Amino acid sequence: MIEISEISSIDTVVFDRIFNTAFPELGPHMPWDSLGSNASLEEKKKSLMSLFSASCEHSDTKVIVWNKDDTPIHMALGCISRDDPSYIGWIYAMYGSDANNSKSWLYDAVYVAQTKEYLKEAMGVIGYKVISLTDSTFYAYLKNKPSSTFYDISEELLEDGTIAIIKYTYL
Repeated sequence: MIEISEISSIDTVVFDRIFNTAFPELGPHMPWDSLGSNASLEEKKKSLMSLFSASCEHSDTKVIVWNKDDTPIHMALGCISRDDPSYIGWIYAMYGSDANNSKSWLYDAVYVAQTKEYLKEAMGVIGYKVISLTDSTFYAYLKNKPSSTFYDISEELLEDGTIAIIKYTYL
């Protein structure tokens, strides 16, 4: 079962679990310098936790946590823009492993359906958008998500095709 909730403060145990299982994929692709840390794993964790914590305190940003069978698996920081209030734009996200040390939940229809329901009902949006470098593994994941059943996907390329804004509109 997937449970989704917006949070107003960071639970360190939840953050640590998601960060630790997300770091192998997250680590090489994060702009650690812009977050004020490019040194040790602990400094990186502290820097990202600081960003998520500060974001919990702002009304313009949303920090959301997903749990699968009582195991925290995903944490995302997003913003609903006044210019495009139909979508939440994800700024940072951590994709952790479930209790079986798997990330297959990312492609699970139940996860997608419950996320869709939550975003539509709790946030009042029709989808989400993500900005990514086009030469990253994250971009490859975004482009390979199963779409025909769940989303209409559109993409806008910027900066000579090196940056993409990918918009997912729920069907």
